[in-house]
Amino acid sequence: MSEYLITRTRKSAPTAAGHEHVIEVEINEQLRTVAEVIVEIRNGEDDFYTLSPSTGKRALIHPWTCCGMPTLHSDMKSVPDNNLDSLPVF
Repeated sequence: MSEYLITRTRKSAPTAAGHEHVIEVEINEQLRTVAEVIVEIRNGEDDFYTLSPSTGKRALIHPWTCCGMPTLHSDMKSVPDNNLDSLPVF
């Protein structure tokens, strides 16, 4: 099993509810779609995480469905600066 640090995200246009969903992530300057990441997580192949620059704390990434759309979210124990939503966007 490999572990991958997610450093940036691409988000959808705002939904009717007014928020965005992660649709793509950057790992080691390579892009992966949410669908690719979800398959790897669900197959037990790999773990994905973010890292807090202020505390060094890791947050695991999990598949999530919001507004009927597959997406990703950070572990509920994350801190504000390692939350998937706080990463830089591309």
